[in-house]
Amino acid sequence: MKRIATFALALIFVLNIAGCGEFFPPDIFVPDNQNHYQDPIPPEPPEPPIPPDPPEPPEPELPPVIDLGDVLTAEMLYSRGVFFYNVTRDYLVFAKNENESMPPASTLKIMTALITLENVDDFTQSVEVPSVCFAEFDNGNPNNEGIALSGLDMFQDNLTYLDCLYALMMVSGNDASNVLAYNAGGGNIRTFIDMMNMKAYELGAENTNFDNAHGLHTPKNYSSARDMFLITRYVYEKFPFFTELTTSLHYTMPANSRYSDGYSIRSGNIFGNREGNIYYTEYAEGVKTGSLDYVYDVIGGVWVEVGGVTSLVSRAFFNDELYIAVTLCAPYFYGPYNDEDGNMIAARMHYTFLDHKLLYETAFG
Repeated sequence: MKRIATFALALIFVLNIAGCGEFFPPDIFVPDNQNHYQDPIPPEPPEPPIPPDPPEPPEPELPPVIDLGDVLTAEMLYSRGVFFYNVTRDYLVFAKNENESMPPASTLKIMTALITLENVDDFTQSVEVPSVCFAEFDNGNPNNEGIALSGLDMFQDNLTYLDCLYALMMVSGNDASNVLAYNAGGGNIRTFIDMMNMKAYELGAENTNFDNAHGLHTPKNYSSARDMFLITRYVYEKFPFFTELTTSLHYTMPANSRYSDGYSIRSGNIFGNREGNIYYTEYAEGVKTGSLDYVYDVIGGVWVEVGGVTSLVSRAFFNDELYIAVTLCAPYFYGPYNDEDGNMIAARMHYTFLDHKLLYETAFG
């Protein structure tokens, strides 16, 4: 009986295996739906390691900050007001009476250009040249005598805004100033002057008031070195064309009754590298000169001369950084002075240019 039971158990085991299909050793063969065998799928290779981020490049080394406060003193500069600023990195290099109000002379024309650039869309458009643009130059005020004019004709009909802008900035034409003010002011010069004062307020020029569009002396015409810097920086940043206006050396004006073939005007900037030029400054250019040969105020009911002044706004690039320098109210008088060879020269000394030369050469070495 025991043998029969053992045989029965063995038979049951065999039948169970046969009922479960064929037996395959694990991990050697895998049946597919076509009832044949294929090699096992190899495992996925490991992900390659992610390389680390490259190190950040070092910050470029900036030029040292220039501070002339320990090198120059106020007494070393002829100008009454000075403001010298690094525009690129936004820091002050040197200042002297920078917030004191004083006559800006023709540096005021920078604002005249700014208001024109902001309010005129087509600079090739013709402008009107009425008599009102010339009336104040012959009204008995000695401050308006012997002034710079750009050769415009009254009622000239072939003049454009562009012509007047070049005449304004290159030869400081007071006639061009009034023509721009009249036309950009909608036929009213006083409206244009109000626009100038509103823009000065917007720019934070707190010590400024303009009483005309050209800079000839009146007691109500004043600005400060810092305020003129704010105006100059703004116009350069907003209007790239202003660079063209302030660096051009020549421009051809259209024909009029005195010049049948037109005429050429030339920049009054004397920074250029001319032989024997004692004012030559390597890095400087533009922006606007200003001079009042004689300044008169009414004292006791009569006109009294109170002295002349010269002013200058310029800019310079050094080590790829932009600097703007403003000097106001240097003395205006004639030499004599010694040239480079020691010869006595009886001519006007441009003291404001000497101040800029000193600022730039001391700062840049």
